[in-house]
Amino acid sequence: MTRRFSPSFRTGRSALAWALAFLFCSCAPQGPSFLDRVKALPPQQASPRLSDLLRHWPVSRQPDDSLVLTWRSWVGETSFPLLQKKTVTFVYYDFTHQATSVDLEANFAQNKPERLLRFEGTPLFYSVFSIPNLDKVRYSFLVSKPDGTQTKVLDPFNVFAEAGPPPENLVPDLSQLIPRRNYIWAETEPRLSGQNLVILLPPDYLRNFSRSYAVAYVVGMPDGPWDQPLVQAFEGQKIGGLIVVNLGVLPANASGEADLNHLLQTTVKPWVDLHYRTLSDKDNTLLIGWGASASAVAQVAQTHPNTYVHYWVPESPQSDWASGVVPFLSRLYPGNQP
Repeated sequence: MTRRFSPSFRTGRSALAWALAFLFCSCAPQGPSFLDRVKALPPQQASPRLSDLLRHWPVSRQPDDSLVLTWRSWVGETSFPLLQKKTVTFVYYDFTHQATSVDLEANFAQNKPERLLRFEGTPLFYSVFSIPNLDKVRYSFLVSKPDGTQTKVLDPFNVFAEAGPPPENLVPDLSQLIPRRNYIWAETEPRLSGQNLVILLPPDYLRNFSRSYAVAYVVGMPDGPWDQPLVQAFEGQKIGGLIVVNLGVLPANASGEADLNHLLQTTVKPWVDLHYRTLSDKDNTLLIGWGASASAVAQVAQTHPNTYVHYWVPESPQSDWASGVVPFLSRLYPGNQP
């Protein structure tokens, strides 16, 4: 006798089979993930470059900012965190000399900050990990002070970071042709006299070492997504051949025309020209003003025409950043548009 099943029975049996297959796949052991492959290593496996610093530390174990800054320059600004194949050494130095502890907050240690080892009571902290996929790493530091407060900060030695929110350091894949952010902290650069900088590099900067670039200095723009229209313009090849340096919002007592020009000419511009491959002549030095600093930027440019040939400020407080600054830059420094 031949059994005949109704279409509804066959459909129900098929649905049951699919459900059982999904349940089996979801419950089956999965392969190790990026997080599973990261392992903490003993401090003895720290980078030899860190060992060089520790060997030269004063016997008194007093803070030595100048030694740390010299060591950072010797290691190189694009070498942090310290890498040795898959071994990564994270280093934090507290220039305020007030930190009681420092934790590493990283995407490979989610919801579990990793306490850094303190070097014999000094303001230097470090930790060592084995990390197979460095391009996936995102991290910052959590610094604790004696009064119990905690502050999330970026790596003072690693200039590469993502805007966030919140901002996080990364280990860049230098083979990728993409715009890159550099965070420059004044505490690690005494010549900046307390002025922090956020620098947007064009996609080819870390690949085309024979090329020098014009520089646009942005004043009055708070940190945040200010660079997104510029990143899109770089990626769309609307602009090129240009470095953008954001000074942020300046204090009220340092935002006048004379103070701003002094800051640019004696501090910021000399530092940028020294550390980056720039075209430092007046034709390739641009000023961009925003917010409360717009009028001071216009006054600086108009008062010093032999120093700044090109500048842009919004026509009104209601002006749009992207629709104003991108056409201004693309007209002066167009990319290789198809």
